[in-house]
Amino acid sequence: MKVARTRMPATHITYCRICPGFCGLLVDVQDNRVVKVKGDAANPLTGGYTCSKGRHVGELHADPNRFHECRRRTPSGHLEPVDADSAIAEIGGRIREIVERHGPDSVALYWGTYGSLIAATRPWADALWRAIGSHKWFSTMTIDQAAKWVAPGRIGEWQGGRQRFEDSDVWVFVGHNPLVSMMGGIVTGFPQTNGSKRLRQARERGMSTIVIDPRRTETAASADVHLQLLPGSDAMLLAGLLHVIFKEKLEDAEFCERWVQDLPALKDATAAATPEIVAQRCGVDAEDVLRAARMFGGGKKGMVTTGTGANMGPSANLVEHLAWCLNIVCGRYPREGDIAFTQPLLATPPRLPRAQVTPPTRSWESGYRSRFGYGLVFGELPTMSLPDEIVQPGKDRVRALIVMGGNPASSLPDQRRAVEALKQLELLVTIDPFPSTTARLAHYVLAPTMALERSEHTGPVEYQVNEPFAMYTSPVLEPPPEPAKTGNTSPA
Repeated sequence: MKVARTRMPATHITYCRICPGFCGLLVDVQDNRVVKVKGDAANPLTGGYTCSKGRHVGELHADPNRFHECRRRTPSGHLEPVDADSAIAEIGGRIREIVERHGPDSVALYWGTYGSLIAATRPWADALWRAIGSHKWFSTMTIDQAAKWVAPGRIGEWQGGRQRFEDSDVWVFVGHNPLVSMMGGIVTGFPQTNGSKRLRQARERGMSTIVIDPRRTETAASADVHLQLLPGSDAMLLAGLLHVIFKEKLEDAEFCERWVQDLPALKDATAAATPEIVAQRCGVDAEDVLRAARMFGGGKKGMVTTGTGANMGPSANLVEHLAWCLNIVCGRYPREGDIAFTQPLLATPPRLPRAQVTPPTRSWESGYRSRFGYGLVFGELPTMSLPDEIVQPGKDRVRALIVMGGNPASSLPDQRRAVEALKQLELLVTIDPFPSTTARLAHYVLAPTMALERSEHTGPVEYQVNEPFAMYTSPVLEPPPEPAKTGNTSPA
Protein backbone atom coordinates (compact mmCIF):
# COMPACT_ATOMS: atom_id res chain seq x y z
CA MET A 1 0.00 0.00 0.00
CA LYS A 2 1.30 3.41 -0.95
CA VAL A 3 0.65 6.42 1.25
CA ALA A 4 0.03 9.66 -0.65
CA ARG A 5 2.31 12.47 0.42
CA THR A 6 0.71 15.77 1.23
CA ARG A 7 2.81 18.83 0.53
CA MET A 8 3.07 21.00 3.61
CA PRO A 9 2.10 24.67 3.35
CA ALA A 10 4.95 27.12 2.81
CA THR A 11 5.06 30.07 5.23
CA HIS A 12 5.79 33.50 3.78
CA ILE A 13 6.71 36.68 5.64
CA THR A 14 4.81 39.63 4.23
CA TYR A 15 2.50 42.42 5.37
CA CYS A 16 -1.12 43.47 4.98
CA ARG A 17 -2.08 46.27 2.57
CA ILE A 18 -5.78 46.66 3.29
CA CYS A 19 -5.21 49.84 5.31
CA PRO A 20 -2.22 52.09 6.15
CA GLY A 21 -1.44 49.96 9.23
CA PHE A 22 0.59 47.57 7.04
CA CYS A 23 0.64 44.92 9.78
CA GLY A 24 3.24 42.17 9.51
CA LEU A 25 1.78 38.81 8.45
CA LEU A 26 2.80 35.16 8.25
CA VAL A 27 0.92 33.61 5.34
CA ASP A 28 0.77 29.86 4.78
CA VAL A 29 0.32 28.96 1.10
CA GLN A 30 -0.52 25.57 -0.38
CA ASP A 31 -1.13 24.98 -4.10
CA ASN A 32 -1.16 28.76 -4.66
CA ARG A 33 -3.95 29.29 -2.13
CA VAL A 34 -3.76 30.95 1.25
CA VAL A 35 -4.62 28.41 3.95
CA LYS A 36 -3.72 30.38 7.06
CA VAL A 37 -2.88 33.97 8.05
CA LYS A 38 -1.62 35.23 11.39
CA GLY A 39 0.26 38.21 12.74
CA ASP A 40 4.05 38.15 12.54
CA ALA A 41 5.27 38.31 16.14
CA ALA A 42 8.82 39.03 14.91
CA ASN A 43 7.74 42.20 13.10
CA PRO A 44 9.43 44.98 15.14
CA LEU A 45 6.64 47.47 14.44
CA THR A 46 3.43 45.48 14.79
CA GLY A 47 4.64 42.66 17.04
CA GLY A 48 2.08 40.09 15.92
CA TYR A 49 -0.93 42.39 15.83
CA THR A 50 -3.36 42.20 12.93
CA CYS A 51 -7.07 42.89 12.66
CA SER A 52 -9.75 40.54 11.37
CA LYS A 53 -9.57 42.06 7.88
CA GLY A 54 -5.89 41.24 7.60
CA ARG A 55 -6.44 37.68 8.78
CA HIS A 56 -8.96 37.17 5.96
CA VAL A 57 -6.81 38.59 3.17
CA GLY A 58 -6.60 35.17 1.54
CA GLU A 59 -10.36 35.08 1.10
CA LEU A 60 -10.21 38.31 -0.89
CA HIS A 61 -7.79 36.76 -3.36
CA ALA A 62 -9.95 33.66 -3.76
CA ASP A 63 -13.27 35.52 -3.93
CA PRO A 64 -15.36 33.93 -6.73
CA ASN A 65 -16.61 37.39 -7.77
CA ARG A 66 -13.11 38.65 -8.46
CA PHE A 67 -12.20 39.80 -11.96
CA HIS A 68 -9.31 37.71 -13.27
CA GLU A 69 -9.18 39.62 -16.54
CA CYS A 70 -9.96 43.06 -17.89
CA ARG A 71 -13.50 43.71 -19.06
CA ARG A 72 -15.05 45.83 -21.83
CA ARG A 73 -18.68 46.85 -22.03
CA THR A 74 -20.52 45.61 -25.11
CA PRO A 75 -23.31 47.49 -26.91
CA SER A 76 -25.76 45.16 -25.17
CA GLY A 77 -24.54 46.37 -21.76
CA HIS A 78 -22.54 43.32 -20.71
CA LEU A 79 -18.90 43.19 -19.65
CA GLU A 80 -16.89 40.87 -21.87
CA PRO A 81 -13.32 39.70 -21.25
CA VAL A 82 -10.63 41.60 -23.11
CA ASP A 83 -6.87 41.23 -22.93
CA ALA A 84 -5.08 44.00 -21.06
CA ASP A 85 -3.03 45.25 -24.02
CA SER A 86 -6.13 45.70 -26.17
CA ALA A 87 -8.05 47.40 -23.37
CA ILE A 88 -5.23 49.87 -22.66
CA ALA A 89 -4.77 50.66 -26.36
CA GLU A 90 -8.50 51.27 -26.81
CA ILE A 91 -8.71 53.43 -23.69
CA GLY A 92 -5.68 55.47 -24.77
CA GLY A 93 -7.20 56.03 -28.19
CA ARG A 94 -10.51 57.21 -26.75
CA ILE A 95 -8.83 59.56 -24.28
CA ARG A 96 -6.70 61.04 -27.07
CA GLU A 97 -9.81 61.60 -29.19
CA ILE A 98 -11.72 63.25 -26.31
CA VAL A 99 -8.76 65.54 -25.51
CA GLU A 100 -8.44 66.54 -29.17
CA ARG A 101 -12.14 67.44 -29.31
CA HIS A 102 -12.64 69.06 -25.91
CA GLY A 103 -9.25 69.76 -24.36
CA PRO A 104 -7.32 68.08 -21.51
CA ASP A 105 -9.69 69.28 -18.76
CA SER A 106 -12.43 67.10 -20.25
CA VAL A 107 -10.61 64.14 -18.65
CA ALA A 108 -10.72 63.63 -14.87
CA LEU A 109 -9.14 61.24 -12.39
CA TYR A 110 -10.65 59.95 -9.14
CA TRP A 111 -8.11 58.67 -6.65
CA GLY A 112 -9.37 56.25 -3.99
CA THR A 113 -7.82 55.34 -0.66
CA TYR A 114 -6.66 51.93 -1.84
CA GLY A 115 -4.66 53.53 -4.63
CA SER A 116 -2.54 55.36 -2.09
CA LEU A 117 -1.33 52.08 -0.55
CA ILE A 118 0.41 50.83 -3.71
CA ALA A 119 3.95 52.10 -4.21
CA ALA A 120 3.93 52.20 -8.02
CA THR A 121 0.47 53.69 -8.51
CA ARG A 122 1.01 57.33 -7.57
CA PRO A 123 4.16 57.89 -9.69
CA TRP A 124 2.44 56.40 -12.72
CA ALA A 125 -0.73 58.39 -12.06
CA ASP A 126 1.30 61.60 -11.79
CA ALA A 127 3.08 60.82 -15.05
CA LEU A 128 -0.21 60.09 -16.82
CA TRP A 129 -1.71 63.32 -15.56
CA ARG A 130 1.24 65.39 -16.68
CA ALA A 131 0.94 63.80 -20.12
CA ILE A 132 -2.78 64.55 -20.38
CA GLY A 133 -2.42 68.05 -18.92
CA SER A 134 -5.70 68.03 -16.99
CA HIS A 135 -6.46 69.92 -13.77
CA LYS A 136 -9.38 67.64 -12.90
CA TRP A 137 -7.94 65.50 -10.09
CA PHE A 138 -10.33 64.35 -7.34
CA SER A 139 -9.87 62.07 -4.32
CA THR A 140 -11.49 60.73 -1.19
CA MET A 141 -9.44 63.22 0.84
CA THR A 142 -11.74 66.10 -0.08
CA ILE A 143 -14.75 64.03 0.96
CA ASP A 144 -13.74 63.16 4.50
CA GLN A 145 -10.66 65.18 5.52
CA ALA A 146 -10.43 68.30 3.35
CA ALA A 147 -10.15 70.47 6.47
CA LYS A 148 -6.73 68.94 7.15
CA TRP A 149 -5.53 70.64 3.96
CA VAL A 150 -7.47 73.87 4.40
CA ALA A 151 -6.34 74.64 7.97
CA PRO A 152 -2.57 74.75 7.29
CA GLY A 153 -3.25 76.68 4.11
CA ARG A 154 -4.98 79.34 6.22
CA ILE A 155 -2.71 79.28 9.26
CA GLY A 156 0.72 78.16 8.09
CA GLU A 157 2.74 75.14 9.15
CA TRP A 158 5.54 74.29 11.53
CA GLN A 159 8.34 72.78 9.44
CA GLY A 160 9.47 70.57 12.30
CA GLY A 161 6.24 68.58 12.14
CA ARG A 162 4.20 67.37 15.11
CA GLN A 163 5.21 66.54 18.63
CA ARG A 164 5.51 62.81 19.05
CA PHE A 165 2.97 60.73 20.92
CA GLU A 166 5.82 58.77 22.50
CA ASP A 167 7.26 61.91 24.15
CA SER A 168 3.97 63.49 25.28
CA ASP A 169 2.23 63.73 28.63
CA VAL A 170 -1.23 64.76 27.35
CA TRP A 171 -3.19 64.04 24.18
CA VAL A 172 -6.60 65.16 22.87
CA PHE A 173 -8.60 63.04 20.40
CA VAL A 174 -11.35 64.98 18.60
CA GLY A 175 -13.80 62.88 16.63
CA HIS A 176 -11.57 59.91 15.97
CA ASN A 177 -11.13 56.45 17.37
CA PRO A 178 -7.65 55.27 16.32
CA LEU A 179 -7.86 52.05 18.33
CA VAL A 180 -10.25 50.88 15.61
CA SER A 181 -9.54 53.08 12.59
CA MET A 182 -5.76 52.52 12.60
CA MET A 183 -5.36 56.08 11.38
CA GLY A 184 -2.27 57.65 12.84
CA GLY A 185 1.14 58.95 12.03
CA ILE A 186 1.37 62.41 10.52
CA VAL A 187 -2.42 62.46 10.02
CA THR A 188 -3.40 62.18 13.70
CA GLY A 189 -0.09 61.82 15.53
CA PHE A 190 -1.22 58.54 17.10
CA PRO A 191 0.95 55.44 16.57
CA GLN A 192 -0.09 53.88 13.30
CA THR A 193 -0.01 50.25 14.46
CA ASN A 194 -0.90 48.23 17.55
CA GLY A 195 -2.73 51.22 18.98
CA SER A 196 -4.14 49.48 22.04
CA LYS A 197 -0.69 48.47 23.25
CA ARG A 198 0.81 51.89 22.49
CA LEU A 199 -1.98 53.71 24.32
CA ARG A 200 -1.72 51.38 27.31
CA GLN A 201 2.03 51.98 27.48
CA ALA A 202 1.49 55.75 27.29
CA ARG A 203 -1.07 55.62 30.09
CA GLU A 204 1.32 53.56 32.21
CA ARG A 205 4.05 56.17 31.88
CA GLY A 206 1.59 58.86 33.01
CA MET A 207 -0.01 60.30 29.88
CA SER A 208 -3.40 61.97 30.35
CA THR A 209 -5.94 61.59 27.54
CA ILE A 210 -8.97 63.66 26.60
CA VAL A 211 -11.56 62.47 24.11
CA ILE A 212 -14.09 64.80 22.47
CA ASP A 213 -16.66 62.57 20.81
CA PRO A 214 -20.46 62.08 20.91
CA ARG A 215 -19.86 58.32 21.16
CA ARG A 216 -18.25 56.41 23.98
CA THR A 217 -15.68 54.85 21.69
CA GLU A 218 -12.98 52.35 22.54
CA THR A 219 -10.55 55.28 22.83
CA ALA A 220 -12.97 57.23 25.04
CA ALA A 221 -13.51 54.31 27.40
CA SER A 222 -10.09 54.73 29.03
CA ALA A 223 -9.81 58.53 28.80
CA ASP A 224 -9.24 60.78 31.83
CA VAL A 225 -11.87 63.12 30.43
CA HIS A 226 -14.54 62.20 27.90
CA LEU A 227 -16.41 65.26 26.68
CA GLN A 228 -19.43 63.51 25.19
CA LEU A 229 -20.73 66.56 23.36
CA LEU A 230 -23.80 66.99 21.20
CA PRO A 231 -23.05 66.03 17.57
CA GLY A 232 -21.89 69.00 15.53
CA SER A 233 -20.88 71.22 18.47
CA ASP A 234 -17.12 70.56 18.25
CA ALA A 235 -16.22 74.12 17.23
CA MET A 236 -17.92 75.64 20.28
CA LEU A 237 -16.19 73.21 22.62
CA LEU A 238 -12.74 73.89 21.15
CA ALA A 239 -13.39 77.61 21.42
CA GLY A 240 -14.24 77.03 25.08
CA LEU A 241 -10.92 75.29 25.68
CA LEU A 242 -9.11 78.24 24.13
CA HIS A 243 -11.13 80.63 26.31
CA VAL A 244 -10.00 78.89 29.50
CA ILE A 245 -6.37 78.66 28.34
CA PHE A 246 -6.30 82.40 27.63
CA LYS A 247 -8.13 83.34 30.84
CA GLU A 248 -5.82 81.26 33.03
CA LYS A 249 -2.70 82.22 31.03
CA LEU A 250 -1.84 78.65 30.12
CA GLU A 251 -0.57 79.58 26.65
CA ASP A 252 3.10 79.31 25.72
CA ALA A 253 3.90 83.03 25.80
CA GLU A 254 7.45 82.65 24.50
CA PHE A 255 6.40 80.57 21.48
CA CYS A 256 3.51 82.93 20.72
CA GLU A 257 5.71 86.01 20.99
CA ARG A 258 8.17 84.61 18.47
CA TRP A 259 5.99 82.77 16.01
CA VAL A 260 2.30 83.72 16.30
CA GLN A 261 0.42 86.61 14.70
CA ASP A 262 -3.15 87.84 15.32
CA LEU A 263 -3.31 86.37 18.84
CA PRO A 264 -5.46 89.28 20.18
CA ALA A 265 -8.04 88.58 17.46
CA LEU A 266 -8.25 84.93 18.53
CA LYS A 267 -8.68 85.95 22.16
CA ASP A 268 -11.53 88.28 21.18
CA ALA A 269 -13.18 85.61 19.03
CA THR A 270 -13.24 83.11 21.91
CA ALA A 271 -14.02 85.57 24.72
CA ALA A 272 -17.71 84.64 24.86
CA ALA A 273 -17.08 80.86 24.89
CA THR A 274 -17.19 80.52 28.67
CA PRO A 275 -17.40 77.05 30.25
CA GLU A 276 -21.02 77.77 31.18
CA ILE A 277 -22.00 78.74 27.62
CA VAL A 278 -20.08 75.77 26.22
CA ALA A 279 -21.81 73.43 28.65
CA GLN A 280 -25.20 74.74 27.56
CA ARG A 281 -24.48 74.58 23.82
CA CYS A 282 -22.55 71.29 23.78
CA GLY A 283 -24.42 69.29 26.43
CA VAL A 284 -21.36 68.72 28.62
CA ASP A 285 -20.43 69.61 32.18
CA ALA A 286 -18.74 73.00 32.65
CA GLU A 287 -16.33 71.49 35.17
CA ASP A 288 -15.22 68.93 32.60
CA VAL A 289 -14.50 71.75 30.14
CA LEU A 290 -12.34 73.46 32.76
CA ARG A 291 -10.61 70.21 33.67
CA ALA A 292 -9.83 69.36 30.05
CA ALA A 293 -8.49 72.85 29.28
CA ARG A 294 -6.27 72.85 32.37
CA MET A 295 -5.06 69.34 31.64
CA PHE A 296 -4.05 70.21 28.09
CA GLY A 297 -2.77 73.71 28.81
CA GLY A 298 -0.79 72.50 31.81
CA GLY A 299 0.95 69.70 29.94
CA LYS A 300 4.50 69.97 28.70
CA LYS A 301 4.06 68.08 25.44
CA GLY A 302 1.09 66.69 23.55
CA MET A 303 -1.30 67.71 20.81
CA VAL A 304 -4.93 68.09 19.80
CA THR A 305 -5.63 65.81 16.84
CA THR A 306 -8.78 65.29 14.81
CA GLY A 307 -10.35 62.53 12.75
CA THR A 308 -13.02 62.09 10.13
CA GLY A 309 -15.80 62.52 12.69
CA ALA A 310 -14.74 66.12 13.20
CA ASN A 311 -13.79 66.66 9.55
CA MET A 312 -17.12 65.46 8.15
CA GLY A 313 -19.29 67.32 10.65
CA PRO A 314 -20.72 70.85 10.49
CA SER A 315 -18.17 73.68 10.23
CA ALA A 316 -15.37 71.18 9.64
CA ASN A 317 -12.90 73.85 8.50
CA LEU A 318 -13.56 75.88 11.65
CA VAL A 319 -13.17 72.80 13.87
CA GLU A 320 -9.82 71.93 12.30
CA HIS A 321 -8.74 75.58 12.47
CA LEU A 322 -9.47 75.77 16.20
CA ALA A 323 -7.69 72.47 16.83
CA TRP A 324 -4.60 73.89 15.13
CA CYS A 325 -5.00 77.07 17.19
CA LEU A 326 -4.92 75.07 20.44
CA ASN A 327 -1.66 73.45 19.39
CA ILE A 328 -0.17 76.75 18.26
CA VAL A 329 -1.20 78.75 21.32
CA CYS A 330 0.26 76.10 23.61
CA GLY A 331 3.43 75.79 21.52
CA ARG A 332 2.98 72.08 20.88
CA TYR A 333 5.63 71.68 18.22
CA PRO A 334 9.19 70.27 18.28
CA ARG A 335 11.93 72.81 19.03
CA GLU A 336 15.65 72.80 18.46
CA GLY A 337 17.08 69.68 20.07
CA ASP A 338 13.81 67.73 20.16
CA ILE A 339 13.35 64.45 18.33
CA ALA A 340 11.56 65.31 15.11
CA PHE A 341 8.83 63.21 13.54
CA THR A 342 10.36 60.28 11.66
CA GLN A 343 11.33 60.81 8.04
CA PRO A 344 10.31 58.09 5.56
CA LEU A 345 13.23 55.82 4.80
CA LEU A 346 12.33 55.29 1.15
CA ALA A 347 11.28 58.87 0.40
CA THR A 348 13.45 60.80 -2.05
CA PRO A 349 14.56 63.37 -1.31
CA PRO A 350 14.02 63.29 2.48
CA ARG A 351 12.45 66.38 3.99
CA LEU A 352 14.71 68.16 6.47
CA PRO A 353 12.71 69.27 9.54
CA ARG A 354 13.30 72.86 10.65
CA ALA A 355 12.16 74.71 13.75
CA GLN A 356 10.46 77.50 11.83
CA VAL A 357 7.17 78.43 10.20
CA THR A 358 5.98 78.10 6.61
CA PRO A 359 3.59 81.04 6.08
CA PRO A 360 -0.03 80.48 4.94
CA THR A 361 -0.35 79.72 1.23
CA ARG A 362 -4.12 79.70 0.58
CA SER A 363 -3.31 77.85 -2.64
CA TRP A 364 -6.95 77.71 -3.68
CA GLU A 365 -7.02 81.48 -4.14
CA SER A 366 -4.47 81.57 -6.97
CA GLY A 367 -3.77 79.59 -10.11
CA TYR A 368 -6.32 77.38 -11.82
CA ARG A 369 -10.00 77.78 -10.95
CA SER A 370 -12.79 75.55 -12.21
CA ARG A 371 -15.78 77.06 -13.95
CA PHE A 372 -17.65 76.62 -10.65
CA GLY A 373 -15.14 78.88 -8.89
CA TYR A 374 -13.13 76.21 -7.03
CA GLY A 375 -9.35 76.46 -6.77
CA LEU A 376 -6.91 73.64 -6.20
CA VAL A 377 -6.04 72.39 -2.70
CA PHE A 378 -2.91 70.23 -2.79
CA GLY A 379 -3.47 69.99 -6.53
CA GLU A 380 -7.04 68.71 -6.23
CA LEU A 381 -10.54 70.01 -6.82
CA PRO A 382 -13.28 69.26 -4.26
CA THR A 383 -14.82 65.90 -5.06
CA MET A 384 -18.31 67.13 -4.24
CA SER A 385 -18.09 69.17 -7.48
CA LEU A 386 -17.39 66.12 -9.67
CA PRO A 387 -21.04 65.41 -10.59
CA ASP A 388 -21.45 69.03 -11.71
CA GLU A 389 -18.23 68.78 -13.71
CA ILE A 390 -19.81 65.87 -15.60
CA VAL A 391 -23.40 67.02 -16.12
CA GLN A 392 -23.27 70.82 -16.32
CA PRO A 393 -22.68 72.21 -19.83
CA GLY A 394 -19.36 73.87 -20.50
CA LYS A 395 -16.33 73.77 -22.76
CA ASP A 396 -14.32 71.70 -20.29
CA ARG A 397 -17.15 69.44 -19.12
CA VAL A 398 -15.74 66.10 -17.94
CA ARG A 399 -16.41 63.44 -20.54
CA ALA A 400 -13.91 60.79 -19.42
CA LEU A 401 -13.14 59.62 -15.88
CA ILE A 402 -10.38 57.27 -14.73
CA VAL A 403 -10.90 55.72 -11.29
CA MET A 404 -7.89 54.35 -9.40
CA GLY A 405 -8.45 52.32 -6.25
CA GLY A 406 -11.83 53.85 -5.43
CA ASN A 407 -15.58 53.55 -5.86
CA PRO A 408 -17.08 57.01 -6.44
CA ALA A 409 -20.53 55.62 -7.23
CA SER A 410 -20.77 54.66 -3.56
CA SER A 411 -18.41 57.08 -1.82
CA LEU A 412 -19.61 60.43 -3.18
CA PRO A 413 -22.27 62.32 -1.23
CA ASP A 414 -25.73 62.01 -2.82
CA GLN A 415 -25.12 58.62 -4.41
CA ARG A 416 -28.14 58.77 -6.72
CA ARG A 417 -26.85 61.97 -8.28
CA ALA A 418 -23.34 60.54 -8.50
CA VAL A 419 -24.57 57.43 -10.33
CA GLU A 420 -26.63 59.49 -12.77
CA ALA A 421 -23.59 61.64 -13.49
CA LEU A 422 -21.33 58.63 -14.07
CA LYS A 423 -23.87 57.23 -16.54
CA GLN A 424 -23.47 60.35 -18.69
CA LEU A 425 -19.74 59.89 -19.25
CA GLU A 426 -18.46 59.02 -22.70
CA LEU A 427 -15.72 56.97 -21.07
CA LEU A 428 -15.56 55.52 -17.55
CA VAL A 429 -12.51 53.41 -16.70
CA THR A 430 -11.96 51.85 -13.30
CA ILE A 431 -9.08 49.79 -11.94
CA ASP A 432 -10.79 47.29 -9.66
CA PRO A 433 -10.54 43.56 -8.94
CA PHE A 434 -14.22 43.34 -7.97
CA PRO A 435 -17.59 44.26 -9.53
CA SER A 436 -18.07 47.38 -7.40
CA THR A 437 -20.87 49.86 -7.95
CA THR A 438 -18.57 51.90 -10.17
CA ALA A 439 -17.32 48.84 -12.06
CA ARG A 440 -20.91 47.94 -12.93
CA LEU A 441 -21.21 51.29 -14.71
CA ALA A 442 -17.78 51.32 -16.35
CA HIS A 443 -16.96 51.02 -20.03
CA TYR A 444 -13.69 49.33 -19.09
CA VAL A 445 -12.62 47.53 -15.91
CA LEU A 446 -8.87 46.95 -15.60
CA ALA A 447 -8.28 43.99 -13.28
CA PRO A 448 -5.09 44.51 -11.26
CA THR A 449 -2.99 42.01 -9.39
CA MET A 450 -3.92 41.92 -5.71
CA ALA A 451 -1.70 42.57 -2.71
CA LEU A 452 -0.19 39.11 -2.19
CA GLU A 453 0.52 38.70 -5.91
CA ARG A 454 3.04 41.52 -6.34
CA SER A 455 6.24 42.87 -4.89
CA GLU A 456 5.67 45.89 -2.69
CA HIS A 457 7.31 48.26 -0.25
CA THR A 458 6.02 50.58 2.45
CA GLY A 459 7.17 53.86 0.91
CA PRO A 460 3.64 55.33 0.46
CA VAL A 461 2.81 55.14 4.18
CA GLU A 462 6.14 55.53 5.95
CA TYR A 463 5.35 59.18 6.67
CA GLN A 464 2.62 57.86 8.97
CA VAL A 465 4.93 55.66 11.06
CA ASN A 466 6.28 57.10 14.31
CA GLU A 467 9.74 55.52 14.06
CA PRO A 468 12.28 54.67 11.34
CA PHE A 469 10.87 51.64 9.58
CA ALA A 470 10.49 50.14 6.12
CA MET A 471 9.35 46.81 4.71
CA TYR A 472 9.65 45.04 1.37
CA THR A 473 7.84 41.89 0.33
CA SER A 474 8.10 39.55 -2.63
CA PRO A 475 4.95 38.03 -4.11
CA VAL A 476 3.32 35.33 -1.98
CA LEU A 477 0.91 34.06 -4.64
CA GLU A 478 1.11 33.65 -8.39
CA PRO A 479 -1.47 35.88 -10.09
CA PRO A 480 -4.29 33.92 -11.72
CA PRO A 481 -3.84 33.37 -15.46
CA GLU A 482 -6.23 35.14 -17.78
CA PRO A 483 -8.89 32.66 -18.95
CA ALA A 484 -9.19 31.76 -22.58
CA LYS A 485 -11.30 34.19 -24.59
CA THR A 486 -14.56 32.30 -25.02
CA GLY A 487 -16.81 35.20 -25.80
CA ASN A 488 -18.79 34.63 -22.62
CA THR A 489 -20.01 37.82 -20.95
CA SER A 490 -21.13 38.70 -17.48
CA PRO A 491 -24.05 41.00 -16.75
CA ALA A 492 -23.14 44.53 -15.75
